[in-house]
Amino acid sequence: MRYRLIKNSFDRWFRPTLWCVVWFPAVLQGQQAMETRFLFLEWRDVRQEVVLGEFQGRAFKKKVLWSSPLPRLQYSDLENWLGPAADGEALLFCHAMWGQAGFFMKKCLRSIERAAKPDTKISTVIVVIWHAGGVQYVRNWERAAGKGEALGPLLEQIHAHFAGKVEVLCHSMGNQFFAGMLRGVSGEGLVFPNIILFSPDLDVDAGSPDVGRLILAAGRLTIFIHQHDRILLLSSWCHGRKRLGRSGLEAAPAVSVDIVDMTGHLRGLQNHTHLDKKWVQAYWRRLLASD
Repeated sequence: MRYRLIKNSFDRWFRPTLWCVVWFPAVLQGQQAMETRFLFLEWRDVRQEVVLGEFQGRAFKKKVLWSSPLPRLQYSDLENWLGPAADGEALLFCHAMWGQAGFFMKKCLRSIERAAKPDTKISTVIVVIWHAGGVQYVRNWERAAGKGEALGPLLEQIHAHFAGKVEVLCHSMGNQFFAGMLRGVSGEGLVFPNIILFSPDLDVDAGSPDVGRLILAAGRLTIFIHQHDRILLLSSWCHGRKRLGRSGLEAAPAVSVDIVDMTGHLRGLQNHTHLDKKWVQAYWRRLLASD
């Protein structure tokens, strides 16, 4: 009898309260996550075509909003796609070689979503989708910067739309692609508050032109490295040169560069893609939340 009385009281009063305690914060978190817009700019270099669109829903389903040959793309088209800049900031993401594959892209987007909220001001995530090519790695790497260079004017327009409040995150060969985008920028003085190079597949020479552009374009440059990165070990064998994401910079640049060594924090066979690791995301969040 006493057991039944206690059970009835729990079902009537405490169970709904407990349900609200668990469920309501989850709803708020979901609403908060939906505040961030996920856009994509796809560069089909073979056809010289730009596709503008957005990722929709929890499954990040791609929806094409506009497509045009690059020479015919109007600034007004880009403005309509980006929408109001409001008071938020943008995060520009350049993925790794073949990173446009659906399963990998969704994993990256979920990781970015968790890292960008709730402590940052990121209101728009812009994913630059590019196509590395076939299975010939060295050929893909050598062409990556050239493919990115064509998008330099679009990078300037995105930077202007958000009044310079654009953070940059690049992964692996995406760093080489973004370095190419900086090549295509007319003039100098384009500065991004944070440029984060994650496992960058770049040469270690701080004096190389592409690395120099990245250093000059960053209000703060942060390089995530892993000394046992197996993918970049293969890359160094192919190039015959050390890789930035495995060894760090060989010579200290004239400006401050933060090197974040993940070796002691992240272990396992897969040590090239750590975008989903809590330790990495917490570090990102601190970077993106700081002024």
